[in-house]
Amino acid sequence: MPAIKLKQPLFKMITIALVDKHPVMRIGLIALLKDNFNDILILESSCMSSFLKTKAQTDVTILGISPDSDAGNLRFLNKLKDKDAFGPIIVYDEEPRPYLAVSFLRSGVMGYLSKQNDESELIDCISKVLNGNRYVCKEILGTNRDVSAFEKTTRLKENRNLTFHEYEIAQYICQGINVSEIAQIFSRKTSTISTIKMRILKKLKVSNILELRNVMLVNEINTGT
Repeated sequence: MPAIKLKQPLFKMITIALVDKHPVMRIGLIALLKDNFNDILILESSCMSSFLKTKAQTDVTILGISPDSDAGNLRFLNKLKDKDAFGPIIVYDEEPRPYLAVSFLRSGVMGYLSKQNDESELIDCISKVLNGNRYVCKEILGTNRDVSAFEKTTRLKENRNLTFHEYEIAQYICQGINVSEIAQIFSRKTSTISTIKMRILKKLKVSNILELRNVMLVNEINTGT
């Protein structure tokens, strides 16, 4: 596939930060970015907190996440006081997860796509984010024309018995994340999340996490999430 060259302002060097705990993933992204940008400075880090300490200025940050790190990264972004510390952020997930995309967009990130997407879509995402636009990968954007429409549609696909916030929390509970960690993610009291958890179980008429997972799975199948 021929390299995709992006239009850049004359003499403008683009600085991109790659934050991913896997060195091999960063190496692959560096090669891809150098093939598609004429004038680029690439910075690397294994985690957001370490990169924040460098106080480096970036035009965009690509944050690689996985199921075992998404909660921690979302918690970090929700607590981040200086939202411009990393420049626009693109979340690069291991697999497409619509509900998680909405959670990250609400935390202030500008882009969300999956590592399963074609490399050309990552370049397209970076291009749009650099131009001040939000981006969600086509795989989960579906027939929606824009990101705002995607967010609205995703809310409509949630279990109709739950509010969107309850739905988000239910998803984390199903992942096995305990209430204290969920409380940190949303900057809420542990007791508040415990109350919401009990309300979720009552609304869905289930008594344990296994039953909750089954109900949520059936809901996703029925709504096509």
